[in-house]
Amino acid sequence: MQRSVIAATLMLLMTTGASAATLCPMIYQPVCAVKHGHHKTYSNRCVARGAHARVVHDGECRAAHE
Repeated sequence: MQRSVIAATLMLLMTTGASAATLCPMIYQPVCAVKHGHHKTYSNRCVARGAHARVVHDGECRAAHE
């Protein structure tokens, strides 16, 4: 029972990285992060870290960055 409740409330997103996979909650709390000099909006900090991007600030990237 507990597993189904957790699965229903916390849907997980698998983000593949260079070394291993990261499981992240599918919660939309956007962050602007940079990777290889390019700014990109990620759905949350976990997804950005899984992509090996450095978080610059909370919220979506401004148009000038993307």
